Amino acid sequence: MKGIGLMVCAMTLLPFMDALSKFLVADYPSWQITWARNAVHALVLLPFALARYGTGALRPAHLPLQLLRGFCFGVATACYVFSMRFMPLADAVALIFLFPFLVTMLSPVFLGERIGVYRWGAVATGFAGILLVIRPGFAELNPGVPFSVVAAFLTAGYIITTRKLRGTAPTLVMLLFPALVSALLLSTTLFVHWVTPDLSAGLIMLAIGMLGATVHWLIILAYRYAEASQIVSLAYLQVVVTVLLGYLFFAEVPSVYTWAGIALIVASGVFIGWRETRSSG
Repeated sequence: MKGIGLMVCAMTLLPFMDALSKFLVADYPSWQITWARNAVHALVLLPFALARYGTGALRPAHLPLQLLRGFCFGVATACYVFSMRFMPLADAVALIFLFPFLVTMLSPVFLGERIGVYRWGAVATGFAGILLVIRPGFAELNPGVPFSVVAAFLTAGYIITTRKLRGTAPTLVMLLFPALVSALLLSTTLFVHWVTPDLSAGLIMLAIGMLGATVHWLIILAYRYAEASQIVSLAYLQVVVTVLLGYLFFAEVPSVYTWAGIALIVASGVFIGWRETRSSG
């Protein structure tokens, strides 16, 4: 129950990061918002990592793959934040959840995993849900869609590299390193386009970073206290809370097609998570 409670807390807090980012993205570059998030995230965790592992925390094994993991994490987040400038929160988060299906599709190539017919069926169902959200050919393509799709692909890359690196570094280092790499990478964009935040925007950026560190820590604790099979499906609570926040703060009401697409995405994603947990167990 402790693990379930921690996962519920994490998935309830995570959409607040998205909502706060959406408040800012109309006035501040998505790269700057993402940089602030990751910089705060890294600064919160860095003292703990250094105190426990010394400077070795900054030199994890398989460094090129760790750098690739950090690149995927940072650019995926920036693309996702940018998509919110054009899209309702519900649509943006629905498209991001394309990543479990991409991971399933790419696992045979990069991880050597075998994918059974049931999981391929779940992938097809989830893709149908994505098409319902986008509805290609029925309306002008929302300019945020390509950025959400790119974010989903990069998130899949982040998950796959994380799996390949499993067991090669302590959990705290694995949690710190992508935020640190992302912050350093995105700092190069600040010289191109920087908008000095006012006090309220600065506090919101600080809150986003603190939430990011907190959510990732809660997820780690959740998996410590509960088995993956018990909590994997709770990740989709994020979709429900995101839809609620979009309605409360931005007056966004998902269409019938979006609701149907979200239902298919959640159902197929839960099934994939259950099958992967069962096969790994």
